[in-house]
Amino acid sequence: MPGSMNSASRRSKTTNLPNKSKKLSQRKTNDKDIILLLVISILNAGSGYTTIQGALRIVPGAVGFCLGGTIQLILFLLLSGFTAKHAPLRKWFAALVFAFLSVYTSFFTYYDNITEGSKQQRAYDKAVTAHRKLVQEVYTPMKTQLEQLESEAIQNEKFAKDEIDGFGITGEKGHGDKTKEYKAKAIELRLEATKLKSRVKVLQGKFEYQLNKKLTPEEIFKKDNQALAGVPSKWRNGYQLKRNDYIDTEVEISLLTPYYKVVKRELPALASLFIAVTVDGIIILLGTAIDKKRKTSPITVGAHSMATTISEIKGARLTLNEALKSKGTPIPRPDQRTGLDNAIDVVTLRLQGRGSMFLQNFYEAIDPETYEIDYHNSLRDNANPSFALGYRMLLDHLRSPHLGWVTLKNGNWSVVESYYSILSNWLNTEIVRQCNEECSLENKTVFVDSDRDIPFQIPIFSYK
Repeated sequence: MPGSMNSASRRSKTTNLPNKSKKLSQRKTNDKDIILLLVISILNAGSGYTTIQGALRIVPGAVGFCLGGTIQLILFLLLSGFTAKHAPLRKWFAALVFAFLSVYTSFFTYYDNITEGSKQQRAYDKAVTAHRKLVQEVYTPMKTQLEQLESEAIQNEKFAKDEIDGFGITGEKGHGDKTKEYKAKAIELRLEATKLKSRVKVLQGKFEYQLNKKLTPEEIFKKDNQALAGVPSKWRNGYQLKRNDYIDTEVEISLLTPYYKVVKRELPALASLFIAVTVDGIIILLGTAIDKKRKTSPITVGAHSMATTISEIKGARLTLNEALKSKGTPIPRPDQRTGLDNAIDVVTLRLQGRGSMFLQNFYEAIDPETYEIDYHNSLRDNANPSFALGYRMLLDHLRSPHLGWVTLKNGNWSVVESYYSILSNWLNTEIVRQCNEECSLENKTVFVDSDRDIPFQIPIFSYK
């Protein structure tokens, strides 16, 4: 038995040599690209200004300032790699959401700056055009009718005078029937013109007020509304004022302004959207390269590869020599198994974190009374994605035919009762070994900065 223990120990050490060499060859350290981080910080500062200014358009005051600042701060933390490194999928999803919010709020700032010189002029021109349309369709026809009535009255008075002088269509002098007819018509037209003239004179100040840029579109709309209210219904011709003819209602609801302007394909809106998307798109693009991975040189990789091959050859030769020198051992019955290893199976998992913690979580998920493994709650939903995947790979390996320590029934994992003591003994031993390995590492940040290959040594046969 002692000889067997020494043999197993030598085989375990020999098996572990290639893994140490492999671990050295694949070790990487994630460092921040300082220059790139500086560039991202500058771009975020600029984007943050436009985001805050845009947020103040939507929610004025301190709330808008905090909203815009929070959006840009979270986006910076996500893209600079200072947070959510353990959950890359959720990190980039959140980054896209906050980038969208940054683009949306920045749109207001860019749009206001681009249209600063022409926005007020366009708003004023829109109101003036609507006012002139009202004057042309309602007030101008009244003035035209007044002029026509006065002109017809003058014409009938002239016809009556011509009849009196004998130059009329009858050719007779005096006040004949035709003369009376012309006079009556002239009087009727004068009365109608007088009534209309008084109405036009009242409306003149309301329709023909002086337009200047001191009047806002809202004030012009109110004046025209009052003017139209004083027009008799027969002269309105069904004309109705529309507020959106005077005022750009699309900018009144600030939250929807980008949507309305872009859908209408206004050139300033498209330009604002392009600038906002470009700035934040560049920030996201640079954020994907913020972590630079420092790899070992090709010469070092080749040296470690050669060392691995040599170690494997020496291990194989040592195993053969030990097998030839040792006496034959009878094949044991299953009930003769114990915690002593006769062969080592090395399983390498790529994890981010400590291997000892990985095994401790696995040990805590096993119920010592029912031997059930709480895979769905404790293992699969682990906050560390690399651990969650590693547990599934470890369980599949422990279920393999040459081990058979665990079983899967109806979607539930459990330890085979006869192997529970073997599994628990192995976990205790391997946790201690992993702790010793971790203490020997010089760079402690390797546990959180990057994934690394961690070998786990699992015994295949055990004897009493």
